[in-house]
Amino acid sequence: MKIIFLTLCLLFLSACRAAVVYDADGAPVINGGTYYLTSVSKDLFGGLVLATVGSDNCPQTVVLHPLFFPGWPVIIESPFLIPLIDSSFNISIRFESSSSEQKFWNVVPEVPFPIVKVSETHAFPFKIESAEGGFKIVYNNSAIGINLEDNSRPLVVNSTDPFVFMLTRVNQISAKMSMV
Repeated sequence: MKIIFLTLCLLFLSACRAAVVYDADGAPVINGGTYYLTSVSKDLFGGLVLATVGSDNCPQTVVLHPLFFPGWPVIIESPFLIPLIDSSFNISIRFESSSSEQKFWNVVPEVPFPIVKVSETHAFPFKIESAEGGFKIVYNNSAIGINLEDNSRPLVVNSTDPFVFMLTRVNQISAKMSMV
């Protein structure tokens, strides 16, 4: 009887489990790990950084900047005390910072699209889900995309055209660059 119960529990857990998120080298993404999010599209070159957009009085909008590759490193965290990031978990994203000031990604309602900006509010509003060729960030069941009509190319909530990226662990890029 115990064996049947354990077997059913294992089957239930494996059916409920979503997919672990993997980096470009095939390693699972670590909760609290530092990564670069780089576009898989050849049409979207550059890296994610902060910029001053619209009425911003300082750089606080997350944009895909064509001159900064691979962009600034981000830290991906889940509120769960688990070692790996799973696509079913809510996560927070923030740029790695050498200062004590933490700036977390959040979505701010703006016209024509809600836009991704940074703030000191620590929330877990995002998920990382698989997409064709990589991964995408999801907010309230809508994908985060790049507003290509705006020259600054900010990240916006846009479910029809997601920003598809791969994750590269920061120390792996540094090691590869130092070998060149």
